[in-house]
Amino acid sequence: MSVARLDPAETLELEAGSALQSMYVSPRGSGRQLEVERWELAFTDADVDADAVAANPGQLDWHQVQTGAMIQWQWYQAGLGPHPYEGRNSNAYLWMQGKLWWFKAVFEVPAAWHGPMARLDLVFDGVDHDAAVWVDGLPAAAHSGAFGGPALDISHLLDAPQGVSHEVIVAVKPGGSGQGKEHGTTGKLVKAETYSRWINNPDLMTAGIWRPVRLVATGDFRLERPMLSSTIRHDGTASIEVEVEVLRADVSPDLAFVPRYGQFPPLDDPRVKDGTQAPSGVLRAELLDADGLVVATRKLDVELLRGHQWVRLSLELDTPRLWWPNGLGDPHLYELRLSLECDGARTDELATVAGVRTFAMKRSPAPRTAEHWLDWQCEVNGEEQFLRGMNWMPLDLLSLVPEKYEHFLRLAKDAGVQLVRVWGGGLMETDGFYELCDSLGLMVWQDFPLNTDYDCAGLDLEVWEQQVVWSVARLQNHPSLVVWCGGNEFNPYLPTNAAAVGIMERTVKDLDPGRPFVRSCSDAGDVHPYLEFDTSWYLKLYRRAPALTEWGGHSIPSMESLGAFMPEAELVRPMDLLDSSEPDRFQESHPTLHHHWAEFNPGRIPRMLDRARIFDDLSLGENTRFVEAVQLGAAEIYETVAADFRASDVDATMVMPWVFSRPWPSVGMQVIDHCGRPTPGYYGIRRGYAPIALAIRSPHEALAGGEVVPLQIAVNRDADEETLRNGALRLRVYDENMVLRRHEDASISRSQFPVFELQVPHGVRYLMVVADLVGEAGHHEARSMRILRVVPASTDPALLAEYRIAPAPTALHNESPLRPLVEQHPTDLGLELLAQPEGSATTGIFTLEAAVTNRGAVPAAFVRWTWADTEWILDAQDDYFWLEPGESRTLTVTFTPAHRTSSFAEARGSGTRPDPSGLGVAAWNAGQRQA
Repeated sequence: MSVARLDPAETLELEAGSALQSMYVSPRGSGRQLEVERWELAFTDADVDADAVAANPGQLDWHQVQTGAMIQWQWYQAGLGPHPYEGRNSNAYLWMQGKLWWFKAVFEVPAAWHGPMARLDLVFDGVDHDAAVWVDGLPAAAHSGAFGGPALDISHLLDAPQGVSHEVIVAVKPGGSGQGKEHGTTGKLVKAETYSRWINNPDLMTAGIWRPVRLVATGDFRLERPMLSSTIRHDGTASIEVEVEVLRADVSPDLAFVPRYGQFPPLDDPRVKDGTQAPSGVLRAELLDADGLVVATRKLDVELLRGHQWVRLSLELDTPRLWWPNGLGDPHLYELRLSLECDGARTDELATVAGVRTFAMKRSPAPRTAEHWLDWQCEVNGEEQFLRGMNWMPLDLLSLVPEKYEHFLRLAKDAGVQLVRVWGGGLMETDGFYELCDSLGLMVWQDFPLNTDYDCAGLDLEVWEQQVVWSVARLQNHPSLVVWCGGNEFNPYLPTNAAAVGIMERTVKDLDPGRPFVRSCSDAGDVHPYLEFDTSWYLKLYRRAPALTEWGGHSIPSMESLGAFMPEAELVRPMDLLDSSEPDRFQESHPTLHHHWAEFNPGRIPRMLDRARIFDDLSLGENTRFVEAVQLGAAEIYETVAADFRASDVDATMVMPWVFSRPWPSVGMQVIDHCGRPTPGYYGIRRGYAPIALAIRSPHEALAGGEVVPLQIAVNRDADEETLRNGALRLRVYDENMVLRRHEDASISRSQFPVFELQVPHGVRYLMVVADLVGEAGHHEARSMRILRVVPASTDPALLAEYRIAPAPTALHNESPLRPLVEQHPTDLGLELLAQPEGSATTGIFTLEAAVTNRGAVPAAFVRWTWADTEWILDAQDDYFWLEPGESRTLTVTFTPAHRTSSFAEARGSGTRPDPSGLGVAAWNAGQRQA
């Protein structure tokens, strides 16, 4: 075939028989698979004759690069450009998206493959976005789509002499062209919109061989793409059903396995060829436990047809160990091993993860309010569950490393997250992501890559189908995967979108029928509310909503993380210009921070600052306090909404805050910043998702002196009843002077929520309501704190009444922020390390236990850890918490090397340990205390 010239203005022309229709090739073990790892990188102008360049690659200036990253990161890693994330250096990489990028690698076919093997595939697991491939100077394929392919049959190399080196050359064209910069852009690419100059990131269009390239060798017949499902019976037994494709070596399936136009493939008798009977084979299946013991086996005689067939079998388990989500049990994993024999010789073998787990969505208790309505009540292993979720953007724009996944997903598990929604502007996530979710018990809702207001009118549906089928085949066996979704905030019922949605729905039904498919998020019944001004409106407006699948608050990364990419002079320059009547001037005073700001616009800045002004004086010119006030404003939203909607008097079946982290060191909604540092928002979610979470409910956040306000204390519907029954609910109400205004005890259950009639004192500015569940022997089980502001006595009653009638664009403020008032009533903290850090020399991750004590006579507000060593990232069981006078809490603190979490840090030598003497604590009204 002829590979078309790569034109930057249009997608590659793909001819029939190219790799466009290539199917996913399952991974094999080391004896049958080899990664092509050593690549070189070069570039040419975009309008060159690609065939001519591929015929004479020596004319290019080649550079050795690391694999598994985008060209911008590879260019930096090769020492050819500045760090793309620092300052405004990303502008120095804009030239790259107008070039044609070339990759070159050399490989040898292992000697052991010559003879026994009959099939050799060259598999690209991810090339962004348009590519042409040459093998040994001959054009082999053209391909579009970032999420899998091409997969090339290069079996003729098995007949070449042993020890011969073969060269593969790939030409890659960056794709993006502004897709996503304006909502409603007609889609033409199958890649993450985040990687296409999306509105939330700098103007980089990514490109590259960003996932592994594999050589896969098989015999005369081979196995491909096993499909697994589970059945759990009432008697406690279970089975894993397996359906696997069996193909002859010379068969290269494409999407023709989907019957079109009434055809029934194949049209001739597949059992015979040239009058010979099909050979017989044996398919063996073994299911292994985590310790390597075989717990189930099956042997099946198979007639090896000349073409393509699916073989089914079932593995029975008398005492199965189920895969359970985080907090509900052990996420037990099995390994399924399949092998195929022909005439007594093993011709192929592969393995896949397996889990015994069922998942279903059925009608939720919420009243149906529309003709089009979806099922939102999730059922895991036959049990109804309220799901604690989290929205997930890609971890990094240019380089995805396993250690970063480990850190961020471990933090998600520790926060109590059960369901991770992979957002439709992001990736069809990596194998490493899913393997970690499998082992951590994190369920995954996977959006396909269609994003806000997407219009598929310009989408090549042949490319789209190949990418969808590849992705479903690649991911379907992970027990963590529970929901497929068409995409994010687009209209799946738009006529120009109907075909793309139909392809997704049909593919899931054909290849993965056991999993639900949701056409869009949001669709009928789930909502994406962003009510940052007054969190009480969430419950008023959405108590009956089946699911809150997006919500959250704007935030700013920590000062330590800002310092990783901002120049020092700008880092210390006061940010209070944001709080002026001319926020656009901020671009002049803080050009780097503006460059890294996601969706900087006048409509979002006031929403963020309105909540921050409750916490602190934004005009002080102290950026550390400015950032903390913004973070605490977001944290209050996350904790309040999470706790409110977990209670049994709310119809919601799941909540999923926006968003865990971002792929760029950005300012925007996030609870873990790009460097891996948890913000106060993370700890708000962690408290809201705790095994026992108390929700302090007030009908309004803005109160008037003298009025009587009913304060309800609710608890999550899945709280342990015995703990509630044996515990005591303790309510304390303090004013801004740390004077105790109310102290009362009560009982609480999952269905009975006490209500306290609170008369708001005259002359106070704030009320801090603290609810505790105290267990037997005074053991602290749960705590929540909520700030209610009291408007000045001079406030017009009509203004207050109007504020309470409907959501307002801004918050109704007090005359003074809270922190300066609390600071006038100091206390003293103590910190004791209960052990030296313990950890792994391999990972470099260490933990220790420390006791924090309030040694003063007044409460300590927003007690926080202090840690100055930026080469270690600190996270803890809790942070920014409340301590009563005389109270002590013992908490675990974790130290992770920054190079495992951040694109900015360099790896440190083995054996390095954190110095615990640098650990400290402080509070709003307590000075820093070192260990």
